[in-house]
Amino acid sequence: MQAIKNITAHADYREAVAKLDSYREALTDARQLADKLDCERVAHDVKDFEPNAIELADRLLSGVALQDNLSKRITETARKIEALRRAIELQQREVLRIRGEHSRIVCRAAVNEHAAIVGRILKAVEELDAANRAEIECRAGIERAGYSSTLLPPMAFSPQGLDFNTRDVDGGYAPAWARDVADYIQARALPVEASEKRAIAAALEAAANSRRMPKPAARLSHPGEGEIIG
Repeated sequence: MQAIKNITAHADYREAVAKLDSYREALTDARQLADKLDCERVAHDVKDFEPNAIELADRLLSGVALQDNLSKRITETARKIEALRRAIELQQREVLRIRGEHSRIVCRAAVNEHAAIVGRILKAVEELDAANRAEIECRAGIERAGYSSTLLPPMAFSPQGLDFNTRDVDGGYAPAWARDVADYIQARALPVEASEKRAIAAALEAAANSRRMPKPAARLSHPGEGEIIG
C-alpha cells in the first residue's frame, strides 16, 4: 500500500479541529470564571452589611468604580458555558463529517488492494479447513484400521471450536463470512456505496412501478337514491 498522508494535511480538517479546540479552551476558561464568581457570591452572602445610600453616593461622586453586578456576571457566564457546550457538540459533528469525507476518498482508493488481501484470507481459510480435515482424517484412518491414534496429538487448528468450513450446509459463521467476502471481492466497492446504490435502485424501481400502475377511473356523479331531481 502506498503511503497515505496524514489527515492533518487537509486544511479543512485542521481548521475544524482548531475551531473545536478553541471552543474547548474557552469552555475551560468560562468554567474557571464560574467557579471564581461562585466564590465571590459566597463571600458576598456572608458580609455583615452593604454600603448604605450615603456611602454609595460618595463613591459615585468620587468616581470610584462600583463593584460589578455579580448576579449578572454569573448569569452571563452560565449562558456562555451552555453556548460553548452546544457549539462543541456541533463542531465535533463537523469534524467527524469532514473526517468521514476524506476517509471515504482514501478507502475508495484502497478498495482494490484491500479486496485482493481479503481474497488471500478467503483462500487461506479454505486451505486451513482442508488441512484441518486432512489431519482429522489421518488420525481417523489409523483408528479405522484398529490401531490407537492417541500417540498422534490432535493438531487441527480450531480455536474455541470455531468451524472453518465455508461450505457448511448447516450455515454458521464461516459460510456467512465467505458469502460477504465473495460479494465484496466481486463488487470491489465500499459497502456503504453498494448500500447507497441499492437504495437508489429501489427508489427508482418504486417510482417506475407507481408510474406503471393504472390510474383509477374517474368517479361519475349520480344523484343519491331517493333524491328528487328537479
